[in-house]
Amino acid sequence: MSNYSKNIVTNQGQIATTWVFFQICNGIGIEWYDFKLPYPNYLLHTNQGYKIGWLVRGNESKYTEELRARFIQTFQEFSPKVLETNPKTTAMAHTSPTIHELKEFNVLDSLKAKSVNIARVETLFSNDETFWHLKFYCEYLIKRDGIPSYIDLVRLAYNQYPNRCKSTLRAKCRSIYNWYSDRDFKCGRATKKYKNMKEYQELNMATRKEQAKKMTQQKVELAKRKVFNLIGGMFKDEYKKPNGAWNISKIAKDSGTSRNTVYKYIAEFEAL
Repeated sequence: MSNYSKNIVTNQGQIATTWVFFQICNGIGIEWYDFKLPYPNYLLHTNQGYKIGWLVRGNESKYTEELRARFIQTFQEFSPKVLETNPKTTAMAHTSPTIHELKEFNVLDSLKAKSVNIARVETLFSNDETFWHLKFYCEYLIKRDGIPSYIDLVRLAYNQYPNRCKSTLRAKCRSIYNWYSDRDFKCGRATKKYKNMKEYQELNMATRKEQAKKMTQQKVELAKRKVFNLIGGMFKDEYKKPNGAWNISKIAKDSGTSRNTVYKYIAEFEAL
């Protein structure tokens, strides 16, 4: 393993840092967000998926090696691989100067945890009725909405196959969604050919950004709807304390949102 260490000069002096850098071959660019990882220092979409990396405080050590191994295990359904070179500066990459601490990556799977062994996409989906069901539903969403919602696709998978492994269902949904995303969400035509990487990025980056904004807005609306349903529903009195104030902790727990989110939407609800 080559040395990832790099010294950065800040207002506090020279700080030793290490790059943890990966190639994701089967993803749409927001998987790190789903797993609640910190915002990456480097994110670049490519024809093979995307490259993503974090700058971690400290020199190369057994802990950074373990971090890479845990990342590979956690993201195995997206065909990840470790990159042994530092990221290259490019105008198409999203970058951040933040230096991260190792503890920020505790959300990654433990190496001792039992993990699901996801086969390669070609063999996993070749004779899979579940996959084809989800694929046809994605085409229906494309024809109905133009740009489909990834959340709607996953929701259908969870509802139709409640006894299936959710990690496996997400792998199918991401593979389908990524396939259509690379084809500008068009049905029934061959893979588009690009002259070079620059053309691919220019043509696809806008679509990816638009979809990311749409998904973020959908999450916001879903959180708002959950809170409104509790405080405006027939059982709203169960979410009030004896003194008449809202029980913020109970609302946050039952809605699956944060206390700050609850405060925000209670104020909005009462202003109606």
